[in-house]
Amino acid sequence: TDSLNSNFSLNMINVQSGEAGIEQYNFNLTAQKYEGSLWAKGSMPGNLKVCLLNGKTVLAEKELTQITSDWQEHTFQLNPGTAITNGTLKISFNDTGVVYLDQISMMGQDAIDKNGYRPDLFEAVKALQPPIIRWPGGCYVSAYFWKDGIGPQYTRQVYPVELWNDRDVNSYCTDELLQMCEAMGAEPLIVINTGILNTT
Repeated sequence: TDSLNSNFSLNMINVQSGEAGIEQYNFNLTAQKYEGSLWAKGSMPGNLKVCLLNGKTVLAEKELTQITSDWQEHTFQLNPGTAITNGTLKISFNDTGVVYLDQISMMGQDAIDKNGYRPDLFEAVKALQPPIIRWPGGCYVSAYFWKDGIGPQYTRQVYPVELWNDRDVNSYCTDELLQMCEAMGAEPLIVINTGILNTT
């Protein structure tokens, strides 16, 4: 609860002066710049630290300062300087306190140069020369509202129902479809629902 724009956020509580944090493993990293951001709020005397690791070895790190009691976006840039197949993203702090995290995101420069798309997948789709790209499709469209898919990510509401034990955060939506079609020379076909919404 107490999230930025949906129903959930990550709450880290540290009751001792040692390190506390979270990690995500199995990143395939290359020797390039990675840009990221997260939203945070809390009460703590120190700073948040964002690191890229290879095992226990720190490849790159950035301290995020001025964590306040209000939600704020914090950006960071990290460059591992080498290619690894099992990198780790770690977010931590070294003192007692409480921190809420939401909307954690990181993207390599190669994807940034393709408007956020994985370069190999983008080029594979572009090579097909699709005249029309349709979005969305299947049962997903029954509860999809196009207005939930425009504007900055942190303002978007999540998809209102769970599908296959997951709830989409609307990161690829109306805006991204239009950008993709423009980059590929395709026409967008935006599918809308007929007002039927099953929230069970």
